[in-house]
Amino acid sequence: MGMFSDESTSPGFSEFRALMDRWDYDLQILAEHDKIEKILEKHDLILFFKKGKDIFGAPEESRLIFAKLKTDKEDDPMQPGFREEARFPAVNLLKCMEGEDENGIESVFGLKDLPKIKVIDREEAIKQMMAFKKSKK
Repeated sequence: MGMFSDESTSPGFSEFRALMDRWDYDLQILAEHDKIEKILEKHDLILFFKKGKDIFGAPEESRLIFAKLKTDKEDDPMQPGFREEARFPAVNLLKCMEGEDENGIESVFGLKDLPKIKVIDREEAIKQMMAFKKSKK
């Protein structure tokens, strides 16, 4: 007996059909993963973080500003006022997944946002983007 109890009555529920359905599903997951990778590469994203329910990615320049804000507790004497004025842009990855207009996917963060930001790694960002995409179907 195969995977399904009623497979003898319907050739549509054969083990081969189940295998083909699994293959189609895996191809769909792979295509979604490739789409996400293209988004990350397109924007040269290397820093990933969550703020609230959103997931963001930021390029190297933003990562440098974020690191400086996070590690330096005081302004550098050579850059007075830096901590209060510094801002770094990041791309809202969930809005990218929804296909939102390129102009509406970028947000700017500063010192006041740091306590609300939780850094995640690239794989976690991809995993959460995949879960978001799956929840929208």
